Amino acid sequence: MTHLEDMKLFMRIVEKQSFSGGGREMRLSPAVVSSRMARFEKTLNTRLFIRTTRQVRVTPAGRRYYEDCQEILHKVAAAESRLEDEDNEMNGIIRLSASTSFGRTYLKKFVTNYSITYPNILIHLQITDRIVDIVKEDIDLTFRIGPLEDMSFKARIFHPVKRFICGSPEYFAKHGVPKTPQQLEQHNCLLLRFPGSRQFRWPFKGDEGDYEIAVSGNLESNCGDVLLDWAIEGRGLVFKTWNEISHLVEDNKLKVILGEELQQGAYLHAIYPYTTHLPARVRLFIDSLAKQMEQSNDWKN
Repeated sequence: MTHLEDMKLFMRIVEKQSFSGGGREMRLSPAVVSSRMARFEKTLNTRLFIRTTRQVRVTPAGRRYYEDCQEILHKVAAAESRLEDEDNEMNGIIRLSASTSFGRTYLKKFVTNYSITYPNILIHLQITDRIVDIVKEDIDLTFRIGPLEDMSFKARIFHPVKRFICGSPEYFAKHGVPKTPQQLEQHNCLLLRFPGSRQFRWPFKGDEGDYEIAVSGNLESNCGDVLLDWAIEGRGLVFKTWNEISHLVEDNKLKVILGEELQQGAYLHAIYPYTTHLPARVRLFIDSLAKQMEQSNDWKN
């Protein structure tokens, strides 16, 4: 086991404030983590952690060493990146994860064209509406819309994303059009459900500040495309991004409501592990996608 690998494990433990938490990110059992850190402290001749039955605290010396490790690993990553950049032939694997809506309506087409330009790069695209653990699942890059709550990841802001509540003309003809956010409580709202989802609370703005309305309905799914199909069929109201529904609104299959009442300001983020070296092929993928999105009419809302 290399000294650098022990450094990485040490940093994970400090960031997660837990031996088990740090070990999970590197797929190591608590026993292995404990053994490696004991050996690492012996090698350094320094106590890095104060262990109790309830918690793990980093020592002052450990905190200073953590800051030095950040600088060392950053330089190692930069050196590896320069070597990759000097390799004219782009190759390797890019593992991507995206929501159903963004993955199917936009990213899939971009990946197709990217693979034609760089045929030696293998791209694995995972489409799912759940929030993935990019470290545990070995994902290079994932895309999410909304605020970032986990600061242990790096993120690049891609584009502002407008979201709207909509339903079919048939639904509104039968059930009426909500005139206020509060009236949504009397309507059938189609909900995206998965562990960690907040899609059952829709965000609004008012004279006294931002607030949320808890909505409910008799149809739920872990797939955003299913919710959109139900909305088109007149089964209820759905909360969607503009690039998903713009063509349906233009074709009069869906109608937007309460547009002025909704909070906006959400962004699409490209997210990757904070301490992981970002290969040149992944950086190029991010830069190319960002450039295309800036030029695309699909995102000019």
